[in-house]
Amino acid sequence: MLSQVIIFLIFFLSVILQVSFFPNIIPLGIAPDFVAIIIIFWSARSGFDATWKWAILAGMMLDVSYYWPIGINIISLAFISFIASSLAKRFLVSQTGLKFMITAFFVLAGTIGHNLITSTLLNFKNGQNIIYGLSFLISEAFFLKIIFNLILFAIFYVPLKKLEKLIALYESRVKFAR
Repeated sequence: MLSQVIIFLIFFLSVILQVSFFPNIIPLGIAPDFVAIIIIFWSARSGFDATWKWAILAGMMLDVSYYWPIGINIISLAFISFIASSLAKRFLVSQTGLKFMITAFFVLAGTIGHNLITSTLLNFKNGQNIIYGLSFLISEAFFLKIIFNLILFAIFYVPLKKLEKLIALYESRVKFAR
């Protein structure tokens, strides 16, 4: 139970960072997708079965925070969680030092996928031309967003791994005490 509360607090704080802190220090549109980075990381490490409910909850918190229709970030985060988990089963099976690089590639692809899905759904909802709305993929701002996401991933990779180990240790102790 404590591990679930800790994970909820991590996603709650990451939503606050993504919605209110990063846009104040980094221009809007370039601010990193911190919640998507965490979802991708945990999906690649723990699998879709363990993270789908967190992807839905985090997506709902983002939709409410951005005043978007409920479901846009839910669909996007659940989809990138599924893809990251599926690819991780294929590429992260060995115990090599390339796990960081492969997961960083997942963050890069997840950033593109997340922004592609949310932009398409928002344009569809607003009745705008979907193809015209995808022009952000070739902009300099989107390239900078990918760079910021990768930098943020590199900064939080080790703390997230340590937190994951701490939660696993706590859960094993709780199971052993029962």
